[in-house]
Amino acid sequence: TFTYSAWIYRTGVCYGSSGSFWRHIVSHGGDFLHAFRFGSDSCQLQFYWLYSGDDAASLSNSSYTIPLNIWKHAAVTYDVNGDRKARIYIDGTEVSYTTKQASTGTREDDSGNDLYIGNATTGGTRFFPGRIDDVRVYNRALSANEILQLYNNGKAIIKSGI
Repeated sequence: TFTYSAWIYRTGVCYGSSGSFWRHIVSHGGDFLHAFRFGSDSCQLQFYWLYSGDDAASLSNSSYTIPLNIWKHAAVTYDVNGDRKARIYIDGTEVSYTTKQASTGTREDDSGNDLYIGNATTGGTRFFPGRIDDVRVYNRALSANEILQLYNNGKAIIKSGI
């Protein structure tokens, strides 16, 4: 159960030159355990968490396309003990919600793995094409109101040009 939150500013393409189509904002356990990422030709956000058993992965996709050269606040919440549904937010507004039955599989353990910001792994090719600021990691799923508050608090700083 956690929340990832960050301000992102995309300056480049959404896909890698070596055939990697996902660009990572935050990744835990490399590319294959869980990641808050975007990519493909559409630049749309996705949250991914690997499960074993009946589920290959738990996904939440958004239809929101990350624009070029504009600061955006991005967040994802995931409650592994609750409804197991990832919620993705842009600028304090939920942009996707996966209506998924709770998994009967086993979530892959990532507790011994590193947390990466801006890439899938050290020296990887799935780096974020732009800037990332004010990354926050919480050990609980923040509420929609708390996500909105993070956005509003950061928005004042972005608008002031600091």
